[in-house]
Amino acid sequence: MIRYLVLITILLTFSVQSYAQDCDDPQQLCFNSLNNLNAGSTQGAPINGLTTSCFEANGASMFSFETLAMGAVNVTLSQLVFANVSNPNFGDSLQVLLFSASDPCDPATYSELDCVQGTGILTLETLAMDSGLTYQVLVSGQMGALFPASCGFNIQISGDAVESQVGAVPYYIINQGDSQTLEAFGASEYSWSPSSTLDFDTAANPFASPSNSTLYSVETTVGTCTQTFEVFLEVIPGITPVNMFTPNGDTFNDTWRIFAIDQFPNADVRVYSRWGQIVFRSTGYGSGREWTGMKGGKPLPAGSYYYVIDLNIPGVESDPVTGSVAITY
Repeated sequence: MIRYLVLITILLTFSVQSYAQDCDDPQQLCFNSLNNLNAGSTQGAPINGLTTSCFEANGASMFSFETLAMGAVNVTLSQLVFANVSNPNFGDSLQVLLFSASDPCDPATYSELDCVQGTGILTLETLAMDSGLTYQVLVSGQMGALFPASCGFNIQISGDAVESQVGAVPYYIINQGDSQTLEAFGASEYSWSPSSTLDFDTAANPFASPSNSTLYSVETTVGTCTQTFEVFLEVIPGITPVNMFTPNGDTFNDTWRIFAIDQFPNADVRVYSRWGQIVFRSTGYGSGREWTGMKGGKPLPAGSYYYVIDLNIPGVESDPVTGSVAITY
């Protein structure tokens, strides 16, 4: 068995929330990249009279976590504040035990790895943090003359044994009518919504075909931990080139119009004759740059011409828009 040194650091500062956890239902701790900061408090905590070889737990809360790989784990208690600090009837520090157990409510099943007591930065060290195992953290108020210390704290884990590189690509842009593969990664389970425009809503990389811009969310699961990410798929309305115009100088329908082309300032618009000769080209298209049916200052003959339009959307690969347009007089 490969053995690793696990460094567990506990930093005591201030907290405003309290969620006391009993031994039969410990609060699950998740890797901090999942933004799952778990708050706790020894004030009114449910565990009392639980005797370990390190200390007797009174006013205590229990937490647990699962290892995803072999390696180090950091456990940090922060935002801690003691109540009744000037009252000698109350304790003024925390006691913390790291252990594994088949029954967290029965100290006879505990494999105690290390424990510390103090009011500053507390460090616990242990070995043999293997993958796929569950560990517990017992946080107890030190006994004073009559009562255990009363305080609140936040607790958080990080490190190689619990880290998971979970995430999702947050933004895509496509043309209307196109589709896009969305990408989430690092989890064991995925749940996408809304699902109506996806091929598989439980896949890591579903195929999305929305007709309009859509904000998706994906809930990722790693072990007992979940995290939700948002993915925005922007749909750019497609352009609509007209298929005929009459450049006869009557001020009506004298230019070739391309509806919605103004959304693509970098569009490369090219028009060819039936023999493949380019007769018009413009980067960007719109008022003052529309094709008037001229080439070199001379009107082109009536007939069909063929266009290729590259929209040139930054960061997006898209097929060119092609078709034909007729000049009539």
